[in-house]
Amino acid sequence: MLKLLLVGYGNMGKVHERAIENSDKALLYGIVDPKVSQLKMKVLLAKDIAFVDLKKDIDGVIISSTTKTHFRIAKNAIENKIPTFIEKPISTNIKEVEELISICLDENVVLQTGLIENFNPAVIYLKKEDLSLTKEINIIRTSPPLDKKRELENVIHDLGIHDIGIFDHLYNLENSSLIDKSLVEKNGMICEADITFLSKDIKINLKLSNIAEEKNRSWEIVGNNFSYNIDLLKKKVIKNFNGKEERKIFDKSYQPIDLQLDDFLEKIRKNSPDKDHLAKTLNIHKFIDSIL
Repeated sequence: MLKLLLVGYGNMGKVHERAIENSDKALLYGIVDPKVSQLKMKVLLAKDIAFVDLKKDIDGVIISSTTKTHFRIAKNAIENKIPTFIEKPISTNIKEVEELISICLDENVVLQTGLIENFNPAVIYLKKEDLSLTKEINIIRTSPPLDKKRELENVIHDLGIHDIGIFDHLYNLENSSLIDKSLVEKNGMICEADITFLSKDIKINLKLSNIAEEKNRSWEIVGNNFSYNIDLLKKKVIKNFNGKEERKIFDKSYQPIDLQLDDFLEKIRKNSPDKDHLAKTLNIHKFIDSIL
């Protein structure tokens, strides 16, 4: 059983904790969080990673704290050669992203980013389809405003990174070019964005909002003689090929977080960084940086 240290015990931290509990390949070594004194758990508890002896038997670190803390925590873990998983985004500062990835490559340390939608069964299904003749993709990802104050990034780093990551996973983000953008700010933070970019002959329209009335996670992929309408929330795909419709509805109990954890654990066992994943992660963050 691989021992994992969880840093950050907010909403996503609790999701990661459940995934670890459900795994037969890992166990929770400890939790690091400023409010750790409120927890009553029989694992190591610390307010800050500075109080954890990283040279002890820790097989991996999962970082789900606020984005502004990612770099310091991740650098500490990576410099101790501990495989590290970081929730998206790695950082909103591209120089920090580049530094962490460079250290991992130089020191041969595993680093994985939380692009969880790549493990959505609808996306896994699309990965197996022939999408080579795609002409246009229309994407909508919206969320209602949160009831309580949370330290969120701009809507592109917070929400759009998922869809940019999916596109890179299904196609290739490299050499993509921005055509147009419209960014709306509220209280000094970008909360809505309409982005159009071109990748080879594919036109991608991406609409984002974290102040919408409803939660929406939809894709429309259009080709010469085919189309796919995807609902990532309902894990549903409607395929139309030459006028023939086919519907795929995947098991709603399926948890992408579990498969994502398995993927991270496999990287730990191999003890080798996934250079392709790191290159794609860097390209995604660089592309977002070019939009901003």
